[in-house]
Amino acid sequence: MKQLFRDLKKNKIKERVITAKKKDVFLFDKNVAQTTEYRFLEEKQFNPTNTFVYGDAITIVSWGTPITAIMIRNATIAETYKNHFEYLWKMASKNL
Repeated sequence: MKQLFRDLKKNKIKERVITAKKKDVFLFDKNVAQTTEYRFLEEKQFNPTNTFVYGDAITIVSWGTPITAIMIRNATIAETYKNHFEYLWKMASKNL
């Protein structure tokens, strides 16, 4: 993870993460994840399946057994996911 965060900083890539608002939620320290910004949704609003959106690609990851990942490359679908993320980002709290 340190390498990922180093590369994000080196390439001036900002990462935004929406996660569940709960006491034991895993967050990276700002010293390590300098370009990562977190926002929080109540657990009942939060979807535990991870979705990564970048460019025209979407990757959906389920961390169950077995771990399953689906990648979709489609500009229209990516735009839909980006719009949904922006909507959730505005709703999400800045404070844990």
